[in-house]
Parts: sequence; C-alpha cells; structure tokens
Amino acid sequence: MSEIKRSFCRNCGAQCGLELEIEDGRILDIRADRSNPVTGGYFCIKALGAMDRQNGKDRLLTALCGHAGSARQAIPTRDAIKEIANRLSDLVERHGPRSIGIYYGTGAYTAALTLPFAKAWLEAIGSPQLYSAATIDQSPKFITALRMGAFKSGRQPFASSDVWLLSATNPLISHWGGYGGITPYSPLSDIRAARKRGLKLIVIDPRRTETARQADLFLQPRPGQDVAVHAAILNHILANELFDKAFCESYVKNLDVLREKVAAYDLETAAGLSGVPAGDIRAPAELFARGPRGCATSGTGGNMAPFANLAEHLLECINIVCGRYRRAGEPVLNPALIVPGLNREGVVPAFPLWDHSPRMSSHPDAGHAISDEFATNLLAGEILHEGEELLRALIVLGGNPVVAIPDYEAVKKAFESLELLVTMDVQATETTAMSHYVLPCTTPFERAEFSGLTDGNSPGAVFQYSAAIMQAPPKAMEEWEIFYELAAAMELKLEWEYVPMLGMPTGRKMRLDMTRKPSCDEMFDFICQHPDVPFARMKKEGAGRVALSPRYVLPPDPDDEARLDVMPGELIEELAECLATRQGQHLRPGDLLLHSRRLPNVMNSNYIDTDHDRLRYAFNPLYMHPEDMAERGLTDGEEVEVASSHGKLIARVRADSSERRGAISMHHAWAKRYDRAGEQQRATPVSVLIDKDGLRERHNFVPRMSAIPVRVSATMTRQ
Repeated sequence: MSEIKRSFCRNCGAQCGLELEIEDGRILDIRADRSNPVTGGYFCIKALGAMDRQNGKDRLLTALCGHAGSARQAIPTRDAIKEIANRLSDLVERHGPRSIGIYYGTGAYTAALTLPFAKAWLEAIGSPQLYSAATIDQSPKFITALRMGAFKSGRQPFASSDVWLLSATNPLISHWGGYGGITPYSPLSDIRAARKRGLKLIVIDPRRTETARQADLFLQPRPGQDVAVHAAILNHILANELFDKAFCESYVKNLDVLREKVAAYDLETAAGLSGVPAGDIRAPAELFARGPRGCATSGTGGNMAPFANLAEHLLECINIVCGRYRRAGEPVLNPALIVPGLNREGVVPAFPLWDHSPRMSSHPDAGHAISDEFATNLLAGEILHEGEELLRALIVLGGNPVVAIPDYEAVKKAFESLELLVTMDVQATETTAMSHYVLPCTTPFERAEFSGLTDGNSPGAVFQYSAAIMQAPPKAMEEWEIFYELAAAMELKLEWEYVPMLGMPTGRKMRLDMTRKPSCDEMFDFICQHPDVPFARMKKEGAGRVALSPRYVLPPDPDDEARLDVMPGELIEELAECLATRQGQHLRPGDLLLHSRRLPNVMNSNYIDTDHDRLRYAFNPLYMHPEDMAERGLTDGEEVEVASSHGKLIARVRADSSERRGAISMHHAWAKRYDRAGEQQRATPVSVLIDKDGLRERHNFVPRMSAIPVRVSATMTRQ
C-alpha cells in the first residue's frame, strides 16, 4: 500500500515543497505540497525528473572500479574508499599535494555538508586545486565584486521595487533571480503581483523568453551585444544627469572616468551594434532611472558571451549610479535564519583575489578566480601541461564536467590522461564512464537536509527541513561520509566550516574526532545559529515562516571610507578593446549567432535521459526563426550540421519565432540523443563548438560560450 510523505526538491535554488507517493521503495508520484508554508504549492516539471532519477535504470547501486573504457567490477564501497585513499596517499608522497584536485558541480550546492567536507579534506591534504561549475557560467558576478567592491547591505529587494531590469536571464525557467530578486519558487506569481501593484519590468534578451512575455519593455539585441546595451543605458543616465548624485558622492569613485569612457556608446552607436533602435534603448534607461527603487540583474546568458566581465560590471554600474542599495533604517525583508548576520550600509572594498592566492602551474598568471577556486576552463591545461606539478588525480562530485566544461575534445583528452579519476554520483554519466572508481551516493530523498538556498532569499524569514523519507541502497553513502572516511584512511584531521552560498567565511569551524563519525543532527545543530530558530525547531516543524522582531539596515561605520570603484584601470582597457572589436563579433555572410538557452525540464546536464523527458526531447533542439529556416531551405525537425571555427555537431532544427533573426539557440551540457525507437545514440555536446583558448576573459578565463558564430546547413541525408 502506498503512503504519502513530504519533503522538498533539491534540483535548484527554489527548493519547492513536495508530496511524494511511495510504495515498496519506489516513487509512484510527485506533486506540489500545497500545505508547505514556504513555497505554497508551487513546483515545476523538473521534480518529475527527480522521480525518474530515484527510480531510474541508470541509478548507481554499487561502487565500481576498473580502467576507463574497460569492463567494470563491482566492489564494496568502503573497500573502494580504502583503495582510493592508498592511491591518493601514494600520489601525494611522490608528487606533492598539488597533484590532487576536486571538481564540484551545481548538485553539490543542495547538500549542506557536501562542500564543507570536500573543502576541508582538500585543505587537510594541502592542495589548492579546487574547481567548480561556478567559474564556468556566472563567475563574472564574482569578478565584478572583486574589482569594484560590493555594497554591504545588498541591493534593494524585488518586493519593494518600482522597476526591475533583467538582462539575459529567464527566471521563469531557471527559478533563480539572485538574492533579494524575484522569488525563485513562485516567479510568475511574483512578477504578476508586482506589476499589479505598479512595478515596471524591463527584459533584455536575444529571445522573447517566457519572462520577456511578462515585460513592460522588451529589448531584443543581437546575441553577444550586452556591453553595447548596458553601456548605452549607463551613458544616457549619466549624460542626462538622471543618476543619484548624493549616493555617488558618498560611495563612488572614478565616476568621471566612467562617464568619459561610456560616452563612446551613444544611443546610435549602441543601436548599430545591437540591432535595437536608439529610442528603444532610451526608454528603459529613463524608466529605470526614474525608479525610484529597483535593480538590474543578469543570469548565465550575458555571463557566457564575449566580454562577459565587462558586461556584468557595466550592469552593476547602472545599479550603482542610481543608488539602488538598501540604506540605513530600511527594513530587512529577507533575513537569514541559518547563519544570521547584520546588514549595514557601507562598502566592502575591492580585493584583487588573484593577486593574493596560489598560482596555477600551467598558467602562472592565473590565481584564484573566485574564493579558493581556480578557473575551471584551465583545468584541462593543469592536467596536460609539461611542467612538474601536474594535476594527476581528480575527485568529481555533484556534476558532469566532461560535458559541462568548454571544449569537449580537449576536456576528454585531459580526463583520459588522469592517473586517478574518482566520481561520486547517483547515476551513470559521461564522467562516470571515464572514471577509475565510481562511488554510489544517496539521493536527496535518502538523506536529511535543510534548505540553505532559500535562506535569506525569500520574502520573510523562512526555513525548511526534511528527514530522509526513503531507504538508501545499502552500498550508497552521503558525499560528506565518503570524505570523512577518506580522511580517516589517509590519517588526516578535518576542520570544516559551513558557508552559505554567496556568503563569507567567518572562521567558525567544527574540529572532528576522526575516531567517531558525527551524526548529521550534531552538525546541523552546529550550523544553525539563530537563537529563535535552532535546528531542533526546524527538525520538529519541518517548514515554517517565522515572525521575527523587525530588523533594519544599520548606519554606516563612521570610520569606513571605502568606495565602489566604477572604472578601475583594467576596465578602461577592456572597454576600448570591446568597442574596437564590436564585442568580438566578426561575422561572415550567412553566419548565425548561437546563444545558450535553458529548457523547462532540464537542469544543466541533469534529466536529459529520464523517461519523462526522453518523450519530449529525444534530441537537443536547435531553435531557429522560421524565416531563417526558409532562407536556408530547412524544414522543422530536419537534421542539420552546426559548424563553428572550432568544431561541429549534428542537431535537429526546430522552428521558433521567439528567436531574433540571425540568432539560434541550444541547451548547454547535452550529450545524448535518442532514435525513434527510444534507443540512445551517440551525440556530441555543444561544448565541442567552443574553443577554450579563444577570446578568454581576464582573471576567470571564461571563453566565448555564447554568441558563437556558426554555419548551419542540411546534412547529406534529409530525414
């Protein structure tokens, strides 16, 4: 007989409350939990993918060992951990700690203990070799804060705004609008309610996205022309004295330099570059400046295009010159409960992290791109370079880097050359297929967890907790347990610290007894610091909204003289180069610009091969405007070749009038396709089109991953 249990989704930052119907260890159905006081009955289609992952045929139930590409042998998980520990210890002894590294994907963010233990283990070894998906898609946000500084109290929240600008982001599909932005677990309702009370929504995107259909003003530029549009909006605001003079006088430096440099991007120049009429750029500039409250935010789209760091910097400058940050005396509408802190007006000064961190052996000019992490785009080079300090062993968790990292063939070659590749996962992937050891992990429904991603990112003070509601396979382990047992086998001591996503370390660490494994409850109790909402309350109530005493932004420290640097020296160089090269775009007749696109049922490389999604997306569609298809003699569903200057792949074209003429889009991190009988066929991921060494950003070394010039033509055999 089936039973109903409650939990919350761990696919993305929304973390929606769920009801699961379970029978004999299998999920029969997943639906929204309408009784959940946080998410209120919202959920999206990706939750059905979680059901298929839990029940699916590709679920990893035992540890595997063997040479990549050869027949694998099942092995008890703890025996595998001991073998891995011996091999790692040998590598450290022979080649030093830098021979060992970790890569983690977005899946690692949804488990509170995974990253603290992974980082503590790597620190105990003494290796700086940490990489993640964060330096693939949205690292320009970190680079911007490190170069200009950041405002301590944070941006004005969506809940109290009069205007909001979204650039190259689609929160109705991604369910992420940034901290204080559109509520991730009810984005459409949030937008509609805000517009009903008078908010004006501005959307800038090469495609008329699901979010763009809700906009009051919509700009549809050519892919990759984010700098032109952002700079022109900024220039119009500054040139017409529409900015917040008092805020800039108190908290901004180099404003005159910024004004001088963006003057090159007048409305007509930006129109010529972006393909958006000058008047259409003027309107959102004036609407946003009038405010009086509201912010500009971005997503992965502009952060993957050429000159991504510059585009993100200029977008944040729009917020800065308009003074769109919380000031002293304003109520804090989204207080954090897990790691509470004070909100104070003032500036965190710029800090060039890369100048104060270890350097990569393969790229001596490359330091950390974000806190404690090297740029993932340089990972293949760190494995293959000709120096002494090669990266020889890599542990992968929460991701599928073989298809996620740009330049598929180079990444595959690098991973094949590793002396040891260990992957922790719940299902088979392209990366597990290349691994020497595969360790089976528990799914989100098989472990206890609290919701860290909605903490401080919800209207009001909220919490969610779920016990394990399903029995884990006997050989599966939580990732933190694997790192604990690896450390014990290698005779390492562990000290770990919980740092919220986008939070700052505080130095509050738990030192572990390596002879007694701690319980999750002990560690959750250590993490949860709010006096009114200790872990015991979370565990008892499961989910809740908390009525706290009102909190307000505190006045600035009178001795704090830090200012936001809106135009540091290297930005002047980048802006000049960008204008001179038309943001890196030199198109031949017939070229199309391929940009990235999120699909509603897929989370990066997750759920591409679930039973539910295979029916809807048997292949990774290439979306193209019908008029561009007609111009090339293509028909809907036809097989085409997509070729960049670096590589090519086969896709099937799908007509989509929401695309701009001259622009096409595909989902990233996709490496599977199915024939009409549902059998899996070999497919080349989109990353094969990307040259990891071409047109790279400063500090984070992000290559052109969107707005890629390509040729599209029918294959020899028409389907």
